[in-house]
Amino acid sequence: MILARISHFLAPIGCDLRIFGHEGIVLNKYHYDPNFLTIQGPSRLHGHNVWVKNRRKIEVTVPDGCLLIQHRRQLEWLTAENIKVGFHEIVLSKNTTEAIKLAREQTWSLWSVSMLFAQIAPNAILELLDYFIDSTLAYQYPPIRAGEYFEQQINDVTNMCRGLL
Repeated sequence: MILARISHFLAPIGCDLRIFGHEGIVLNKYHYDPNFLTIQGPSRLHGHNVWVKNRRKIEVTVPDGCLLIQHRRQLEWLTAENIKVGFHEIVLSKNTTEAIKLAREQTWSLWSVSMLFAQIAPNAILELLDYFIDSTLAYQYPPIRAGEYFEQQINDVTNMCRGLL
């Protein structure tokens, strides 16, 4: 079972919006995540944009009591791309600056902790899930250690982000 192979769920990223809280600031350029799942809860502070299937960019708002769970590169690999990875970015918007103003008035924290990441344990072998073994792209997905695959993906994301500079 895949969940038994998850090495960690808590790998949050955060930002002090007292310092970086200006409209247009790019906290995280257009990219995909190399892990298994990315989990985002509700936030008073905005700026998380995702690209949906029709290639339209939308700003994500997660309602109270809900989580946004996004599949990532390791899950794409396990399904031979039958589940495609999504791209996203964190760019502070007008909504963010308005939320920062309200947070200051309410004396709320201006720390934004936006996401948690789950990844498959590095020693686990990534193998196609049974349902996808006969996929037309299955030949492109031989077994590989999750840690090795993750490292390859980190290099790819790093190189992609460098190309956007």
